[in-house]
Amino acid sequence: MNDKRRDNRNRILRNGETQRSDGKYCYKYVDRFGKQKFIYSWKLTPTDKTPVGKRDGPCLRDKIAELEMKNIKYGSTIESELSFLQIVDKYMKALTEKNPNSGSYCNWFYKLMKAIPLTSIPISDFSKKDAKDILRECIIQHNYKQSTIKTIKNMCHGVCTFAISNDFIESNAFDFNLKEIMRLNQSSKKTAISPQQKDDFMNFLIKDKVYSKYYHMINLLFETGLRVSEFCGLTTDDIDLDNKKLFVRKQLLMCPNVHISGLKTKSANRIIPLSNSAINSLKVLLKNRKNTIKIDGFNKFIVHTKNKSPCTASGIGKLFQRITKRYTKETEDVIKLTPHICRHTFCSNLIRKGISPKVLQKLMGHSNISTTLNIYTTLTSDDVLEEFERIQNL
Repeated sequence: MNDKRRDNRNRILRNGETQRSDGKYCYKYVDRFGKQKFIYSWKLTPTDKTPVGKRDGPCLRDKIAELEMKNIKYGSTIESELSFLQIVDKYMKALTEKNPNSGSYCNWFYKLMKAIPLTSIPISDFSKKDAKDILRECIIQHNYKQSTIKTIKNMCHGVCTFAISNDFIESNAFDFNLKEIMRLNQSSKKTAISPQQKDDFMNFLIKDKVYSKYYHMINLLFETGLRVSEFCGLTTDDIDLDNKKLFVRKQLLMCPNVHISGLKTKSANRIIPLSNSAINSLKVLLKNRKNTIKIDGFNKFIVHTKNKSPCTASGIGKLFQRITKRYTKETEDVIKLTPHICRHTFCSNLIRKGISPKVLQKLMGHSNISTTLNIYTTLTSDDVLEEFERIQNL
């Protein structure tokens, strides 16, 4: 009687090899610490075909051969002992290589994970409980809001998906609903400020003894709807005052160091018509500007610091925090305002004035019109009533 184990194609399986009921092959081995480990593949040999709908990859016996070579070279199966943080590092490097513009974001995420002791757990031992505890740590230690926790969870989910694709693990520990660990608000999206709020804020700013010098910079953000990185990357050759145009064709990023980069998407490359208010602010900024230190060959930036360095997104963000804090203290009117909310406000104001959605999409530099209409527009009940009355009077 032949009692050797066989797969569903009647092929003899070697020691440690098995085939699961779903057809996936598995190899079991013991690492140098005496722990059982597993590697998987949908194919046993290189000539096998991957089942339809399944992720392709090396066959099981090629993986076993690679494992044996590592044992010979290193004396242990190094990859099987990688920690969650080490996988984070590998994943962040892969993301940055694919999209250099994500460098600052990846750097923030890696530093956040590095500060959490749980991330030192080997990825092979990482459980759903550990995943939830990491998010709870972010909530408790940093008091992050719902939108930030969602972002962290999505990034961690991506890390585990990356680990699965490289056969470090088989399941994703972050496959759970966020409401299992926190009470979710109905909405956490950024909202534009109203025209009245904008007028009140700008009237305060132009009269303020400390921050009035930033009036024209902030007004230009309100009047153009630029992303803050695009705004920081503006140079004199991007401005055509005679034809009332502003060309958006580059941005200034901070990671791994301050540099000029291409835009976020192809759609982001655009021309923005300039309002009279924007032209007035640009004239003041151009009159007061000085040549800065060179960044990738550019030194004629529209906005810069007193040290002749171009302004960065981080620096402008902190400036907004200081100004809004002073505004609240002086007026007792609480306002949430960031450079990106200026962009939301620009978009909502144009919708109020009846601009075509497709034209607005082009001005905002969005690839998808749903982003323009569903995320960036904030209209009140009064706006709806006013628009209805306007239509009735046509």
